[in-house]
Amino acid sequence: MNRNQKGRQIPLMLIAIGDIILINAALLIAYFLRFSGELPVINVKPFYQLTPFIVVFTIVIFEIFDLYKRNWKGINKDFRTILSAVFFVFLLTNTATFWMRGFAFPRSVLFLGLVNQIVLIWLWRSFCWQFERKIYGLLNVVAIGLTDEKEVVDKLLLNKGWYFNLTKVIFTEDIYNSPELEKADGVFILPSVPEDYKSKLLRYCLNRGKAFFLVPSTYEIFLSSADVKQMDDLPVLEVIKLFPSNGVVAVKRVIDIVLSALGLIILSPLMIIVALAIKATSPGPVFYLQERVGQGEKPFMLYKFRTMINNAEARTGPVLAAENDPRITPIGKFLRATRIDEIPQLWNVLKGDMSLVGPRPERPFFIEKFKKEIPGYEYRHLVKPGITGLAQISGKYSTTADDKLRYDLMYIGNLSLMQDIKILLQTVPVVLNSSAAEGVEKTYHN
Repeated sequence: MNRNQKGRQIPLMLIAIGDIILINAALLIAYFLRFSGELPVINVKPFYQLTPFIVVFTIVIFEIFDLYKRNWKGINKDFRTILSAVFFVFLLTNTATFWMRGFAFPRSVLFLGLVNQIVLIWLWRSFCWQFERKIYGLLNVVAIGLTDEKEVVDKLLLNKGWYFNLTKVIFTEDIYNSPELEKADGVFILPSVPEDYKSKLLRYCLNRGKAFFLVPSTYEIFLSSADVKQMDDLPVLEVIKLFPSNGVVAVKRVIDIVLSALGLIILSPLMIIVALAIKATSPGPVFYLQERVGQGEKPFMLYKFRTMINNAEARTGPVLAAENDPRITPIGKFLRATRIDEIPQLWNVLKGDMSLVGPRPERPFFIEKFKKEIPGYEYRHLVKPGITGLAQISGKYSTTADDKLRYDLMYIGNLSLMQDIKILLQTVPVVLNSSAAEGVEKTYHN
């Protein structure tokens, strides 16, 4: 029997209430530990006054880090996100205690409370994740597509057992003769499925209460960002958001200038140490300059700390970095894993070649290659490229150009300052994840 998808989930409101209670309880526990089981009135009374602010901080930061979206990654992979979100709540709480001068809050309580918050939120989220799967079980889905989509199917199998269970891969021509389709709780539509099949399958799922998952095409991504208009009594979709407003562009540029200038000043000691380390461990220049393609397909020179041997592509021509690439120096592996090699791009942002947030800039050789192979690839150049972007926080270095394009177009179609803030903050757990910096599984030669 098919089960309604939302009926198989713990209400997000309940999870949020648990977060709020535990974030505040962690600070009270810190008081008990700090003052040997006592709660000094001079400290606790102002704490109660600050509680409403802590509640707001928690809800806003957890929402920014997408902790109130359904978790497909598995609780272990969510730990870095929880760690980063709780840390930002801690920073805001610390700031609030500074401005509330009557608030007698020992720093030791704040830091001890941070540890308690990380542990309690992690345990609470783990309990919810395990409870949901114990009580409701996994969502049994079938994948529908063509025979040549092994890469997407492999990703479904890799995620098997976290949120859903892939029971069968059905080829498009066989969908009407498959008993597994009728038994399934949901359907996962692969990119190759023709439009008419998608329409029929959507109606089929809606009529039977089945979940419907779709890997979107470029066309469908454009429609997802469309404005709904009305012409007489006729509904009309207007696709205009791919062209950001002048006001958003102007504010975004001001933010880029301020934050990139501050970043270069604050990080200058680290940059000096990295430069000396590169010089001491590998012959060649400290910085690596490479031509990339920016907004309007205008070329510019991108700055990075050199992570490969000097003249690494002298023999091969343009080649994307691969896993365990022998051209990467020992210090280069560390710089890539921690994203420190990207810091000099703040100069590109200050100059105006790039933005802090946007699609990652690619080399001309690969741009021409991808434009021939991937429909709609040229649209990613409607905005300035960025140091980080939606594709970087959602995928990995090894994510295919086709999948990265989907994220880039979703970013462009919903461009806003709030989205940029979310991406900047969500970049923190990505930086903590070294696997996100691994190379592609295959290389592309000239």
